[in-house]
Amino acid sequence: INTFDPYQYTKFPKFEKAQCGQVTVTPGELLYYPGYWWHQTYQLETPTVGYTGALVGVEADRNDLGGVKKAHSRFYQDIMDKCAKCWKKGEPKRLCPDISQQWPGAAPPIMREVCETYLPKCFELWEEHAESLHGKTVGKDEL
Repeated sequence: INTFDPYQYTKFPKFEKAQCGQVTVTPGELLYYPGYWWHQTYQLETPTVGYTGALVGVEADRNDLGGVKKAHSRFYQDIMDKCAKCWKKGEPKRLCPDISQQWPGAAPPIMREVCETYLPKCFELWEEHAESLHGKTVGKDEL
């Protein structure tokens, strides 16, 4: 359901009775909500980095992440793999399709600036945080 489309409330009348809240997150802030909470986001500015999943905040070693022990390292590896499908060094044009043009509401392709600038810095900060909690983790260069 698209909560930003008033027609949806006619189509799904019970949803109108759902409890909801609204939060505006400003640059540098992070919003955390418990696992399995239904949510919908709307980015007011770009670039915006969002990560949804049960792995956020879980920094203990895991054995179910495809050979990577830390959730944040697995996330970084996954998103950088997506970046590699869209952007090649020295190639100015995006190489992956924009499915949001075909499927309204679908996420558009990741932006080059996010891949090249924001994600590496986010990973660096997340790595520092994980080390402060649990000691040395798998570094970016070890992925």
